[in-house]
Amino acid sequence: MYVRTAALVTNMAVHLKRSSENASVWVTTLDKGKPVPDAKISVYDCKGEALWSGKTDKNGIASIGKQLNGGECSSDEELSGLFVTARAKDAQGNEDVSFVRSGWNRGIESWRFPFPTQWNDSPSILAHTILDRPLFRAGETVSMKHLLRVQAGKGLAQLKPPSWTATRCAAAVSASRNSVCR
Repeated sequence: MYVRTAALVTNMAVHLKRSSENASVWVTTLDKGKPVPDAKISVYDCKGEALWSGKTDKNGIASIGKQLNGGECSSDEELSGLFVTARAKDAQGNEDVSFVRSGWNRGIESWRFPFPTQWNDSPSILAHTILDRPLFRAGETVSMKHLLRVQAGKGLAQLKPPSWTATRCAAAVSASRNSVCR
């Protein structure tokens, strides 16, 4: 597998965290892991258009109070994603620059790590089923309740219509491993 690579000699690390509601950029020094205050942050889409700019606070964090769209530009995976730059002066007055991309491509795909992954900007919907009892016999009627929640910035939230519709269905389950539930 060929992976396009770039090398940047810098003392800053830029971290990007996106959600469906907002985003944050955290800038730290690589040598001591300390926050970098007053770093100039710029966020660009894959077409090179500026989406947001600002500065980090005393904790090295720039809070972006909106959803960052524009990360998917083409079918070419190498061009997709957001590009975030950080510029700051060190203690000696030398300007340092660093960057991070939001895309996980070619060798460090998110599915290779044990973390939940969201493939688009739409909210993740989670389902939980409550059964009337833990064991069943063939032919018995089972009552169950399904709870759907959406992941939000502060945990789980209820779905709002029309993002869901109630559906009544019947299921047939057998003890065979190769059976199909319908």
